[in-house]
Amino acid sequence: MNGSGTAGTLTRPVTERPHDFDPDQWTAQATADWLAEHPGYLTGLEEQWVAIVGPWIVAHSSNLAEAAEQARDLGVDNPLWVPVPPPGDLIF
Repeated sequence: MNGSGTAGTLTRPVTERPHDFDPDQWTAQATADWLAEHPGYLTGLEEQWVAIVGPWIVAHSSNLAEAAEQARDLGVDNPLWVPVPPPGDLIF
């Protein structure tokens, strides 16, 4: 992994969210529940920090500050931050 992080690599970028998407309804718990229902969603992002808004990955990097900067550049101030463990460790 290069750790450079690209918004929306696994799903549509946050700028392509549906018109009826309300990020205020996606609490950290709702997002965690959604992740639990979609095993493997974070595959390929091991040992990185991932910023998630609703069902979208908006930024990721092995460096938290870099991932936070990517998210801010997209106008995302309060994503759910998920530290993805090394391969073989359980997460969701």
